[in-house]
Amino acid sequence: MKFISSEKLRADSGVTWPYPFTITRTHARMRLIAEKVEKSVFKTVPGNEASLTSSGNEASLTSSGNEASLASSGNEASLTSSGNEVSLTSSGNEASLTSSGKEASLTSSGNEASLTSSGNEASLTSSGNEASLTSSGNERLSLAQEMKRLSLAQEMKRLSLAQETKRLSLAQEMKRLSLAQEMKRLSLAQEMKRLSLAQEMKRLSLAQLHSPPQLQECIMTF
Repeated sequence: MKFISSEKLRADSGVTWPYPFTITRTHARMRLIAEKVEKSVFKTVPGNEASLTSSGNEASLTSSGNEASLASSGNEASLTSSGNEVSLTSSGNEASLTSSGKEASLTSSGNEASLTSSGNEASLTSSGNEASLTSSGNERLSLAQEMKRLSLAQEMKRLSLAQETKRLSLAQEMKRLSLAQEMKRLSLAQEMKRLSLAQEMKRLSLAQLHSPPQLQECIMTF
């Protein structure tokens, strides 16, 4: 039994294959015929029951020995294998993978992704920036993680409350200092007004002492 790799197929035929693969043969040597633009290849080996077809950018490979099927057309690709029970489909940015051997399913479309695995009993769903993870196999670990997350959330809430209390205390202290400064300013203004009044009364008393009687009567009347 001999094997021909995809690199050798490229070297022999000049055909560009989208994915590397290996073809088994037991009889005559396989030759690939490549034409100018449209390349058409068809080869069947009775022992391995394999069929390969290629036309331009479209390629199709079918093998009944290993129960595998591969089809590729431009950016769209599809792979099916019943031996390992694996199915892969890709079209542009959308991809879908299903495997019944390990009981896993993966679907991706744009920024949305979904993963389900029944072997480990885990499910992951992600859409944009939102993500959700559920696992029943590791329930104890998940419970411990959840408790740790809640404890961390409580600690963050406690720290936030302490910071808020400190901020309020600082605001109250600043308000108290501002009030004390305002009272001090008012007291200073009153003191200056009292001193000005005392000086005015002293000036009037001085004027009375040094003025003639007629002016003293006017001052007293005033």
